[in-house]
Amino acid sequence: MRDIVIGVIFAILGVLVIWHAREFPTVGSLSYGASLFPSVTGAGMALAGLALVFGNIKSVLASRQQSVSVPVSVRVVQGVRVVCPCLLVVLYIYTSDRIGAMPMLAVVMFVLLCLGKVSLRLSIPTSLLGAGLIYYVFTEYLLVPLPEGLLG
Repeated sequence: MRDIVIGVIFAILGVLVIWHAREFPTVGSLSYGASLFPSVTGAGMALAGLALVFGNIKSVLASRQQSVSVPVSVRVVQGVRVVCPCLLVVLYIYTSDRIGAMPMLAVVMFVLLCLGKVSLRLSIPTSLLGAGLIYYVFTEYLLVPLPEGLLG
């Protein structure tokens, strides 16, 4: 049931992002502008939310027929897994100026991979290489200045 609620929230947030991005200006005679990336992201959020809803309806209906008691410790762990990505985004926003984008991206990716039960042997190099790749793409190709923090 929780996945359905999260899916509905993602679908609504995706629609709201698309709705808000419509107000962004276009550049000259181009048919696209600053609203393109948020609109694509919002559409992806909405579609992923709907996929989550429709993918879990059958399992929710089946579990309604079989009443299974879930221990409190399992519910707490599941709650942490749901809230942790949001907290990591907030942590990144507040600390990336001082620490830097690349180290914070590596920390966020490492924690998310650990929550996904990926082995340390794989999550450490993946988070380091992924953070470096993201930093490189944003600064060199997209020309988006990211906070350098300790690296600058």
